[in-house]
Amino acid sequence: DTRENVMRQMHPIPEGAMILVVEDEALIGTMIADALEEQGFEVFLASNAADALRYIESGAKVDALFTDIHLPGGMDGSELASRVRELRPDMPIVYASGQWNPTDRNRLVSRSVFLSKPYDPRDAGSLLMRLVATH
Repeated sequence: DTRENVMRQMHPIPEGAMILVVEDEALIGTMIADALEEQGFEVFLASNAADALRYIESGAKVDALFTDIHLPGGMDGSELASRVRELRPDMPIVYASGQWNPTDRNRLVSRSVFLSKPYDPRDAGSLLMRLVATH
């Protein structure tokens, strides 16, 4: 579709930009991953913060983090973002949540964006394109 082609020309995705998607609801995770892959990204899908953090600590190539705030286990998306920020100071981070109050912005780390649920996965992809292109 032409809108997508225009987006690609405006914000060319670095070849095979890798997005780490952290989402505990399998259906949503798959939907996001599929939408991002359709837009030219590579995606690694994790269902909790601990797995996502291990993936980053392994030295894997990750160009941006896209995380839900409410995650199972001891670490939520906000804490995950803080830890990722320590490991990768320049990595773009996108938080997504339906119940989180964006007035808690003091809890957002630098170089991050908040996306409220529900959102269109294509919009998430466009946002990630811009963040990765300027990274």
